Amino acid sequence: MVRSPGIVSKVLISETSVLTILQAELLIWSGVTSAAFDLNVVLLFLLPVRLMFIATSSVLVLG
Repeated sequence: MVRSPGIVSKVLISETSVLTILQAELLIWSGVTSAAFDLNVVLLFLLPVRLMFIATSSVLVLG
């Protein structure tokens, strides 16, 4: 299938613009998700600590 150079260049331009938009979205999403991931990691690390604290305090109170 032979394409005319005009169509090929238009396709290439549209593909590169789509890729640029996707890369920008990926950067934004990775920034947002990394911040959310950091928050989740902090919460995940704090959760067992809080659970242990609750468990030990309840043991101390009950014991």
